[in-house]
Amino acid sequence: MSGMADTLIVGLGATGISVARHLRARGESFRVADSRAEPPGRDELRRLAPEAELHTGPFEAALFAG
Repeated sequence: MSGMADTLIVGLGATGISVARHLRARGESFRVADSRAEPPGRDELRRLAPEAELHTGPFEAALFAG
């Protein structure tokens, strides 16, 4: 897939990591956004999908643009 991933996971806690695992198993690309500077699932995401974009800190409207 070229360009930006179609799916945005909001939050990188237990549920966000679960969604990331599911999408990865399906071969789908995704981005992740979490309002925390150091989300709890950051290291797990890097192991699971090192290519996934991770945005941390305050949300910007552009993250949600289709």
